[in-house]
Amino acid sequence: MKMRLSIPQFKRRPNPLPVKFF
Repeated sequence: MKMRLSIPQFKRRPNPLPVKFF
């Protein structure tokens, strides 16, 4: 589990939760 909130994908995704678990 990589929790990267600085990645551009995180901002592009409407759901921050799914990105966190990805």
